[in-house]
Amino acid sequence: MKRNPDPPAPDTGEEDDDLGAAASGIIYTVMFLLVAYIPATFIGELFGNRGLPMSPWLFAPVVALALAVMLLFEPYLQSRTWWSRAENVWGVLLMGLSVVAPIVLAVVRPMPVWPSLPPLVPTVLSFGPIAFALWCVKLWHRHLRKRQRPQLGPFKPVPRISEPDRGESERD
Repeated sequence: MKRNPDPPAPDTGEEDDDLGAAASGIIYTVMFLLVAYIPATFIGELFGNRGLPMSPWLFAPVVALALAVMLLFEPYLQSRTWWSRAENVWGVLLMGLSVVAPIVLAVVRPMPVWPSLPPLVPTVLSFGPIAFALWCVKLWHRHLRKRQRPQLGPFKPVPRISEPDRGESERD
C-alpha cells in the first residue's frame, strides 16, 4: 500500500468567506430594510409624501452589494494597526448605509405606489413585510421543531418538560 507523501493542501475557505459575505450582505439588507421601512414611510408621510415609497426596495440591491463588499473587506481591515480607531466609524457606515440611507431615500425620492391611499394607511401597510417575515420565520421554526423532535428508536417520543406525563395525569 502506497502512501501519498504530499499532504493535501489545507482548504483556505476563501470561497466560503466570499459566499458568506454576500449572504450576510443580503440578509443584513433585508433585515435592516424591513426595520427601516416603517419609519421611512411614517417620516415620508409627515413630509407630505403620499402612498408607499418604493425607492428603498429599488435601492436594496445596491445596498446589498455594498454591504457584501464591506463585509468581505472587513477581515482584511481588522488586521491593520489602525483598526481599533476606525472600528466605530465602520459600524456607523454599516448602519448608515443599511438603515439611514433607505429612510433618507424614501423621504427625498419616494417613488410612491398607490398615492390615493388615505393618510396613515401607508404606514400601517408598511408593517406588512415585517409581519410576513415574522410569520415565515415562525412557520420555519415549527417545521424544524416537528422534523427534529427526538425519538427513542421505535418507542414513543420524549415528552417535553412543560408537558405533564400521561401516566401522572391519569393518577390524579
